[in-house]
Amino acid sequence: MSNSTTADKPLIERASEAVLKAPHLLGQRLRCEAHDGQVTLHGVVSSYFQKQMAQETIRRVDGVTEIHNLLEVSWSQCQSANAENADAENGEVVEMA
Repeated sequence: MSNSTTADKPLIERASEAVLKAPHLLGQRLRCEAHDGQVTLHGVVSSYFQKQMAQETIRRVDGVTEIHNLLEVSWSQCQSANAENADAENGEVVEMA
């Protein structure tokens, strides 16, 4: 849905801000597009739970009439995060976004 107009910009900003503030989505790089109240989510998350939480977060944004959740779940991203957490437990410093 790349036909977003300037009228859609406030909705994109509200949706993006909601995703950035969502505690279950910290550190995820997600992109929101909007057109006539329809919001499309793009990006990769590490679990189906995060995918659902992103959708529920957008559902609460004022002005959203429809959600297209195109987020992909990447188990390798999840395994990578688990490995980083294990490294952190072993005394290595890991940056958390």
